[in-house]
Parts: sequence; C-alpha cells; structure tokens
Amino acid sequence: MGDGLVVHFVDTVNHHGALLEWNSFLSHPRHSSAGGVKDGFDVLVPVMACVPTRMNGVAHTGDKADSRSVQLMFKQVFPAGGHNEDLLKITSHARIVENYKKPAIIPIVFRAAREEKRAMTPSLQGNRIVFTGKQQLHLEAYQPDEPGEGTVCIRTVFSQMSTGTENTVLSRNFAPGTHWDGWVKYPFYPGYAAVGMIESVGAGVTTLKPGDRVVWRGKHMAYELQPANAAFPIPSEIPWTEAVWYALAKIAFQGARAAQYFLGDTVLIIGAGPIGQMSIRWARAAGATSIIVVDPVADRMHFAERGGATATIVSPIEEARDAVMAANGGVLPRVVIDTTGHWSVLPSALSLADNFGTVVILGDTGEPSKQVLTPDVIRRGLRVVGAHDAHNNDQWNNASIASVFMTLVRQKRFDVSDLITHTFRPSQCEEAYATATRERSSTMGILFSWLE
Repeated sequence: MGDGLVVHFVDTVNHHGALLEWNSFLSHPRHSSAGGVKDGFDVLVPVMACVPTRMNGVAHTGDKADSRSVQLMFKQVFPAGGHNEDLLKITSHARIVENYKKPAIIPIVFRAAREEKRAMTPSLQGNRIVFTGKQQLHLEAYQPDEPGEGTVCIRTVFSQMSTGTENTVLSRNFAPGTHWDGWVKYPFYPGYAAVGMIESVGAGVTTLKPGDRVVWRGKHMAYELQPANAAFPIPSEIPWTEAVWYALAKIAFQGARAAQYFLGDTVLIIGAGPIGQMSIRWARAAGATSIIVVDPVADRMHFAERGGATATIVSPIEEARDAVMAANGGVLPRVVIDTTGHWSVLPSALSLADNFGTVVILGDTGEPSKQVLTPDVIRRGLRVVGAHDAHNNDQWNNASIASVFMTLVRQKRFDVSDLITHTFRPSQCEEAYATATRERSSTMGILFSWLE
C-alpha cells in the first residue's frame, strides 16, 4: 500500500472492538500506523457512511469508493481545520484494495503524499533522565509509543524527585544482596511522582480524554504511557505544584495506617524531610493532638510547623529524649514514626515510644542488617511495624489514597502549598541531584519542569 493512509471501514454493529479503536482516534488525531491498531490499519470508521453507492452495498477489489459519501462522513466526525483539511483533500483518491466478500467490511486506501501523512500523524519526541551507573546520569532522547488498549499517553508538566530513594539509588548506598540491590539495574529510569496532561488515549478508554490534568506514579520523562486507571484526575483548583505531592503523601499514608491513629493521639515523627513532612500532615488530618518532630536541620522546621507540628526539636534523635517528654506533657508519645531510612535511628525510636506503644519503620534503609532491636520491644511491650508504598489492599490503594489526598488538599486540610524549594530543567539533571545531595538543609520539594 506504499505511503497511503489506510482507513478501515467497519461494521459498527458486528465489530464493536474496532469501533472502540475508531473512537480512540477521534478523541485525539495524533495517530500513527505503528500505534497498534488491529489489522495494520491506521483509522477506523463506520462502513455504512461510505459504501460506494453505485455498488448497492457490494464491494469489489479495485473499485473506486464513493468519494462524496466519504467526504460527508469525514465532515461529520472531524471538525474542520488543521489535519482534518488534509484528510478531506485526499478522500477523492479512495479506492477499495481488498474484497473481504462481505459488504460490511471494506478496507479502503487513501493515496496521500508522504509529507501529508507525516503532517497528520507527527511522531512524539521526548527526553528522559537515566542512571547508567553509580553517580552517572544524563538526559537521553526517546520516542514514546502510542497508547494501546486501556492505556493513555501523558505529557509531563512536572516530575518530583524523591530525594531519599533516588539519591540512595544514584549513590548505590545499599548493601549487596538487599532488595535495593535486586531492584537497581542499569539503565535505571528514576522517579515515581509526576503531573501532566493526557496527550492521547488508547482503545476502550472512556474515563479520560486529551487535555485532562492528571497525577500518576511517573518517571522523569517528557511522555509516559500508563494504564488509564493509574492516572488520577486533578481538581481544577489544585495547582500542579501541590498535586505533585500525591506520590510521597501516599507513601506516608501507609505509615499513618500502620500507626492506627485515633483522635487525641500523640506521635513523634523522626525526620523532617519530604516523607516526614507528609507524615506530619496525615497525623494532623487523623486528629492527633501532639505532633512532635525531631530533625537536626533547623531550616526544615518552618515547613513542619505549617504542616501541623505542635512542637519541633532541632537535635540529633539520640539526644532528644528530655525535649520530647517535655513537649508531650512529661510522658513519651504512643506512636513513633521513623522516616529517615537510616539504620542507626531504630534504637532511639524504640526508646522514645511509650509502654505498649507503636514504632513504625517508614524509611527504607539500604543496610537493613545493621538495624537492631533493643530490650524495649519485650520489656515494654512495643509493637514494631514496617510500612511501605506497596502495602495496598482493596480499601487503601493508589486510587483511594489519591482521592483522599486531593479532597484534603482542596479543602485546605492538608497544606502542601509552600513545599517546593527548587525547580530544574531536565537538562540540568546532574546539577539537580548534586544539589539534593550537597544542600540537604535547604532543599525540600525538587521538581523537573518538562514544558518548553
């Protein structure tokens, strides 16, 4: 068929699957023949709109299609302008190229110049950040695929660096044989927090359309394919820079679940980095009345206070016991959440929980063999529980937690309005990661801005 734009005319009653693919094309015109449309055809349209009238519904190979019916059909399903004009120009060249011996299925080829087809179906080009080894990274070019059935292509506006996880990966700050070691293989594409707009949708997607604002667990790349049910709408009143916190908030939510907060609860949060900041806000949303935060970096504490901390203690955790008890009315808090991801913190965390209290290990250390229990666990009846991003169930999962997060942010009950401290272009990725490592005291939310 050469350079022709192939159009498959389909019986929309007997070929429902094809109708879905046709609808996906109509929802977004940037469609490629390499995009996975069944039978190798480019565009799917209803057959009865353009069966040649002189054939009385019977098609023969080589016959010319009824160009007037074709043009009328295109005028109905494509608004005038842009690529649609190109389609209208070439309908007069339609001819039948194969006879299926069924009036209901008539493949037709539109003979079009190569440049006209390219203008109608431009290929997306993007860049993405890649780790190629320890302390080695760069920006690479790639061509995103077209979305298949049930998936969407998203154009990224911002992606957020997870400073703890990504710098652990980049520096290979983990022991051999750990789950980190099994996970980090090169090339490694970092990131799991992004916001953007739906670029195109695949067959069968009815819940999202091009232009919709969404948040998803995205990597640092300009375009990304995701299942439609993994991209969550962003309410119009929530800015990009607030919605992007969803992924880190979701991780901290798992810590809040493990803590089993109740109204009037008392909690100590160790670490005031991004996960610590999200943990503060969940404790406040859950009704805790004493929310104590300990971190040796003073510059992080104004973020903690805005998020709901009732007391902030600038100190190494091993020296904070007296200050913690003073802030909590002379007793230890019921819940301690360790967000640091450092093995050395656990003994202090265990010593700072009240009798029969709960210690939540939320930070994921790269050296778990160095984490040790203390006699506090048995002698004082402590409950020690791990919390992880992957701890989803039917009630609490990416979708349900996204809904709660968006609701609370929209209601101004989960304040993330001032947490972005640095924004970089993707081409500045080396500088961005160096900044996150070198300037921990002055960084909080770090974004990559992908819009030109």
